[in-house]
Order: sequence, then C-alpha cells, then structure tokens
Amino acid sequence: MCSRGDSMKTFSDLRAEAEADEGYWAERAALSFLAQLTELMQSEHVTKAELAGRLGTSKAYLSKVFNGSPNFTVATMVRLARAVGGDVEIRVTPRATTTATIRRQARRS
Repeated sequence: MCSRGDSMKTFSDLRAEAEADEGYWAERAALSFLAQLTELMQSEHVTKAELAGRLGTSKAYLSKVFNGSPNFTVATMVRLARAVGGDVEIRVTPRATTTATIRRQARRS
C-alpha cells in the first residue's frame, strides 16, 4: 500500500520506462517471432514434436525456446522458420513509427 506521501506511477510512466530499456525491445522482437512461428506451425499443421524431429533436437529444447527466455541468434531463427516452411525477414523501422503502432494496437485491445 502506498501512503499519502507516496506517488504511484501511471501505466504510461511504466510503459515509457520499459520502452527506454533495450531489453524490452529485444524481448518484444523474440515474442513476435515466436508468435509468427506458432501461427505458421498451426497453419502447416506442424506440432512441436514434429518440429523437434525436423530439427533433430529434443522436445525439451523446443520447450525452452517457446517457454523460456529465448536469446535467439539469427541463424537459430532461420533454422526454426525454415523447418516449418517459412523464412525470416528482419526490418528496421523508424522508432516513432514502431512506438506509435504499439500504442494503437494496445488501444484496440
């Protein structure tokens, strides 16, 4: 509980703090990649077990990828995407555009 003298941060303040951290943007990119990979897996009817087989890796590794704190290399991203018939495209966008897009999407939710 906050006493009367304490000031509470607004959601906007907390979001601005997060957006100032490079780790936020790295995690956001990793989560976006995983969401897109999952969507492609679903559309191609590829299970995680099947993906593990295609990659010659364990289901435990894929659990770490999908549930852990992924720190992907570009090569790993390409390998995962190509195993389900996809490609990886990396883009650089102006910062203001990226932040504005996130805010618009958040308002729609």
